[in-house]
Amino acid sequence: MLVTCPNCETTYNVNPKAMKRKKLKCSVCSHIWKTNSTTSSSKKKKGRSYRYFFSIILIVAICGFGAFITVDRNRISANFPETIVLYQFIGLPLWTSPDAVTVSDLIASRNNNIINISGTVSNHSAFTIHTPPLKITVIDNDDSVLAETTISVETAQLRKAESVTFSGRLELAQPLDNDAITETIITPLLAPIP
Repeated sequence: MLVTCPNCETTYNVNPKAMKRKKLKCSVCSHIWKTNSTTSSSKKKKGRSYRYFFSIILIVAICGFGAFITVDRNRISANFPETIVLYQFIGLPLWTSPDAVTVSDLIASRNNNIINISGTVSNHSAFTIHTPPLKITVIDNDDSVLAETTISVETAQLRKAESVTFSGRLELAQPLDNDAITETIITPLLAPIP
């Protein structure tokens, strides 16, 4: 450790153990002065504590960012579709958002054993989402399932408050009488992003 005489400014290389003494004597001018050994060691301690503090902040920031991109991956990939490949590469599954959509304006027409269906699917969430596939189920008066299929909406992502139309076609296994009453049910499905 370097120590300088405050009187003649002669510099000495002193063993840090010798700094534990309270007074030093200059061999050139015989000046005696009190040591201030706590200054140099406290500076080192402060430097270490700052590095430790900033290391902790950096680790917390990295962990927070990692948690964000993991937990919010569906929303991130819906807004930035190019990230889908990255999430698939690292093995994190992405899912559609069936709870964020509503189906409206449903029109179903039947001609013998063919049922044509169209309607609108709308995003009612505050975020862009992956559009879920729609399960179309046709039932009769006794709630027996006559036909069932799943269709994909042409738009892969739906922005906030966006609506798109869809259409589908089902073929019943057996033709029905023209006066037979059927009900068509549309259900948005939770499904992995391909």
